Amino acid sequence: MKRVAFHGFVPTSLPELADYLRQHKDAELWGFNASQRLVDTGNKHRSRYTRWYELHSPEQFEKDGDVENLARADCRVILQRPHPAIPLSESFPIEEVKALLIYPYITNSITMMVMHAILDGFEEIALFGIDMAIRMGDGPSELSEQRPSVEYALGIAVGRGISVIVPDACDLLKTDVIYGYEEHQD
Repeated sequence: MKRVAFHGFVPTSLPELADYLRQHKDAELWGFNASQRLVDTGNKHRSRYTRWYELHSPEQFEKDGDVENLARADCRVILQRPHPAIPLSESFPIEEVKALLIYPYITNSITMMVMHAILDGFEEIALFGIDMAIRMGDGPSELSEQRPSVEYALGIAVGRGISVIVPDACDLLKTDVIYGYEEHQD
């Protein structure tokens, strides 16, 4: 089975990533953004990455100082377009991904990565450290605006027969109540 695990930032479901990678030694591991993690010697998964996604504009990741880290990558680096200073960089297949979607509802890197996994024929997509939490502390999270796009892409994956693994500690694909059958709590 062709498997991929996404490595996010939220600590609640990250411990399960190590178990998943031990159990599925053939699984690819994809990371995104925060390029320091890609080269950080303290990152125990660093040598497992097969793809790294940086889908912000080149101007943005250059301004953020990510070019040097991305240039040191030992894996494929997926960008909007190849970058001359990043040897393993390649273009994200945006037109092919948009062709898979009835509605081009793409609001974040995770959605793009899920769609890329579908395009590349993965049979299992596992998300670790990716909650897209609606609330953070006492207020709303910026991720609440991005979450529906991720859940849309995951629904497309499931609809195509792809196994989707979302740890219990993750907020994705979860609700507090079942509409009409359970009461909302204030």
